Amino acid sequence: YLKKVIELTPDSPVAYRNLGHAQATEGFHTEAITALTTAVRLSGGQDALTLHLLARVLADTGNIQDAITTDQQAIRVATAQNNARLMQTINAHLMSLVQQNK
Repeated sequence: YLKKVIELTPDSPVAYRNLGHAQATEGFHTEAITALTTAVRLSGGQDALTLHLLARVLADTGNIQDAITTDQQAIRVATAQNNARLMQTINAHLMSLVQQNK
């Protein structure tokens, strides 16, 4: 279903974000990274939730440093958008990643 949505709206970052989230949930991490990276590109890097989802998948695949960098970008975007709830979620994940990376 989500792939059909992308066929119909190939320039939609939300469609790619939703596909990437579904793929990550099902354990298809490589595909999820591809979809979420596309969503980040299509959003101009201005979607904090997409960046955070990408960071989570990167962390799940052992790419801790890339996950940290991506979550740092996500928190900057969430802060600029004054999204306090998302900032808290991202910050908690970021702190966890920093601890893992020690």
